Amino acid sequence: QFWTGFAYFNDNIFRGEIRELSVNVGDMFGSVVAISDLDNLTLSNGFYDANDMSILGDVTGTISANGFRNSTLDGEQLEFRINRITVGQDLERLTATQNGTLSDISISVLGDIEGSLTAANLVRTELQVANTIRSLVTSESILASSITAGQLVAVNVSDTVQLSSFAVAGPIQNFTVQNEIIRSQIAVTGPDGRIDRLTATNDLDADISSSGRIGTISSQNGSISGSIVTTTDRGDVNMITAAVDIASTTDIAGDLNMIEAGRNIGDAGDPGVVLVRGNLTELDVSGGRLISDLRVGGAVTQGVTIGAVVNLPTDPKDADGDITVFGRLSSVDIIGDFDGIITSESGGIGQVNIVNGSRLAGGAVIANDGGIGSVTILSGHLLGDIYADQTINLVSVQSSADGSFGDIGVNEQLSSGTTTTDNARNQLPPGVTATAGIDGPTIASGRAINSIIVSGGDIIEATIYARTFIGTIAVNGAVRTNAQGGTDETTIIAAGDLIQEVFISGAADDVLFLAGVAS
Repeated sequence: QFWTGFAYFNDNIFRGEIRELSVNVGDMFGSVVAISDLDNLTLSNGFYDANDMSILGDVTGTISANGFRNSTLDGEQLEFRINRITVGQDLERLTATQNGTLSDISISVLGDIEGSLTAANLVRTELQVANTIRSLVTSESILASSITAGQLVAVNVSDTVQLSSFAVAGPIQNFTVQNEIIRSQIAVTGPDGRIDRLTATNDLDADISSSGRIGTISSQNGSISGSIVTTTDRGDVNMITAAVDIASTTDIAGDLNMIEAGRNIGDAGDPGVVLVRGNLTELDVSGGRLISDLRVGGAVTQGVTIGAVVNLPTDPKDADGDITVFGRLSSVDIIGDFDGIITSESGGIGQVNIVNGSRLAGGAVIANDGGIGSVTILSGHLLGDIYADQTINLVSVQSSADGSFGDIGVNEQLSSGTTTTDNARNQLPPGVTATAGIDGPTIASGRAINSIIVSGGDIIEATIYARTFIGTIAVNGAVRTNAQGGTDETTIIAAGDLIQEVFISGAADDVLFLAGVAS
C-alpha cells in the first residue's frame, strides 16, 4: 500500500515471500523489509546495518552477514535508524560470518531459534525469544547484552560474559563460559524453571536466581561471587563448587547437597551468609576457612569440614563464621584455631573435632533441645564454652607432643609470644593471656556429662556443671587456679545428683566439688 489515511490504512499484514535475498558485495543499509516468510538472507561480504526487517512467519534457512551493526548511532539525531529483526514464528539460524559481531541490534523471535545463533561477540545486543533457543554460541564474548527466552538449551561462550543479563522462563540446560562471568545476572522463573549446569573456567561473578532446581554451579579455576537464590520449594541445589573462594551470599529455598571451596567460603571484608532453608548434606572448605555465617533451617546430615589457618600475633586470622543449624548437626571437623559459635537448635550435635587448634574464647558449642556426642580437641586448648540441654557424652582435650597444648582454660605458664613446633600458631592465640579474673570456660549440661578427659594438660578456672550427674573426669595434670590472684575456688565441678568419679594426677588447687545442687 502506497497510501495511508483515514480511509486507507496499512493493516501490517505481509503476504509476500522472499526465498533468497542475497548481496554479494556491500552492506544492507537503512532498509525496511516486511514479508510473510523468508528462506535465506545472505550478505556475503557486507554488514546488516541499521535495517528494520519484519517477517510475519518463519525463517526456514539462515540470516547471515559479516556482522550486524548500527552505524547511525554515530550520526546526527535525524540520521538515526532503528536496527531490528523481528520474526513472527521460528528462526532456523542467524550467523555473523568471518568472525563477525552482533552489536547494537534488537532481535525478536516469537517462536523458537531452531538451529543456532552464532557470532564472535554479542555487544549491546537485545535478544528476545518467546520459546526456545537451541544453541547460542560465541567464539569470543557476550558484553552488555540482554537475552530473554522461554528456554535455553545450550550456551557456549569461548571468552567472557560481562555486564549482561539472561532472563529465562523455563530451563537453562547447559551454560558454559570458557573464561569468566563478570557482574552479570542470570534469572530463571516460571513453573518449569531450573538451571541444570552453569560453569565458568575462571571467576564467576553473577547474581543467580532460579524458581526451580539448580544442578551445578562451578568455577573450575577461580572464585564464585555475587548471589545464589532459589525462590520456591522446588529450589534444591545439588552442588556449588569453586577452585578458590566462594564469596556469594546464598538463599536456598530447598536443600543443598554440597558447597565446596578450594580456599575460603566468605570474604573477610563482607562475610555474608550461606543460608539453606532445607537440609545441607555437606560443606567442605578443607583447604581454607568458613568466613561467612552458615545457617541451615533443617539438618546437616554429613558434616562441615574446615581447613587450617595461620593465627599468630604478626598474622592473626580473620573472624570465623558462626554455624547455626535448626535441626541436627552431624559433625564439624576443624583444623586450626576456631572462634565461631556452633549451634544446633534441635536434634543435637554429633561431634566436633578440632585438630592442631584451639576452641577459642568468645565462641561456643551449643546444643539447644539436644545433646552433644563429643567435643574432641587434639593438640589445642579448650577456651570457649560448651552447653547442651541434654547429655554431653564426651569432652576430650589431648595434649601435643611438645606439651605446648592440651589445657582447659588459660595457662599462665604459656604465652602468645612463644613459638612452638607448629609454625601456624604460638603457645596461646593472639591476645590471650591469664588475668586476675575467671578465665576458664563453662561446660554445662541440662542432663548429664558422661566423660571429661584431659590427657596431658590442666583444667584451669573452669566451671563444669550437670543437672543430674557427672560420670568421669580424668585429668592427667592439675585442676587449679592460674596463680594471678583473684578469688578462691576458681574451678567448680558440680552436679544436681551425683559426681561418680574424678581422677586428678596433679594438684587440686582452689577447686569446689558440689553434688546435690539444683543450679
